[in-house]
Amino acid sequence: MPAAYSIVLPRSPEMADLLAIAEARKLVLEAVSPLPAEDVALESALGRVLAEDVASAIAVPPFDSSAMDGYAVAYADVASASAESPVHLPVVGEIGAGQGWAGCIVKRLCPRARVAVSDISPWALAGLPAWQHTFGARVDAAFCCRSYELPVTSGSIECAFCFASAHHFRAHRRTLAEIHRVLAPGGHCFYFHEPSCPGVWHPLAMWRVNRKRPEVPEDVLVPNRLKALAAGARLVTEAWSADAAQAQRNLQHVLDRIAHVLVKIELLLDRATAAPGKFVLEA
Repeated sequence: MPAAYSIVLPRSPEMADLLAIAEARKLVLEAVSPLPAEDVALESALGRVLAEDVASAIAVPPFDSSAMDGYAVAYADVASASAESPVHLPVVGEIGAGQGWAGCIVKRLCPRARVAVSDISPWALAGLPAWQHTFGARVDAAFCCRSYELPVTSGSIECAFCFASAHHFRAHRRTLAEIHRVLAPGGHCFYFHEPSCPGVWHPLAMWRVNRKRPEVPEDVLVPNRLKALAAGARLVTEAWSADAAQAQRNLQHVLDRIAHVLVKIELLLDRATAAPGKFVLEA
């Protein structure tokens, strides 16, 4: 084995006068001083540095985002879980949730279920905390996304539903394909309280609903067309049993009544705003 040896290179004359990094940094910082603060127009602020921290008056995003905050589970629900014997927690997802009030009702009725709500509008989801307080139930997740871009794992949702929202979906084919992706084997998807009509009346129905609120494009669902799109997305449309149909009617009735009350409140608030001092209650 050859003997170990080292080579020492002499320092070149050119390097003899170089400063150490720390010393060079010290000399540079001593030679400069911060510029005074000045007010500039927003369009001229690109590339500049703030003179002091600016705190936002609102949360951004204005709702709890599960993509950033993650999920929380009740310890009692997973206390017995192990790698050999995992615990399965049912997940319910509301698509096009708006302010998420229907999801809050589901969470109140089914506290052990993981309930996630999604909507395209962050400003709609900003109203979620108020509904959680109203119904005394906190949903487990909230996502701001399109109906066909749900940020959840494939096969992770047992039940997906829309309440008076699917008629706002302009891409039904892509949405149904996305629903097929996220549904667990044997999972179900329900569309509640959606405007619908036979295909022959569709052009007239579309003209009517979009004449009322042209700034918010809406659709009117044609059941047969929707079934065909669902079949193309490999979803199976089933005839419900009498018990399932009655349960759906009961849930529909509850949600219809809530929606009716909300509409009445909105009308009363509009009337009070339009005519201060005159607040009329109707039976």
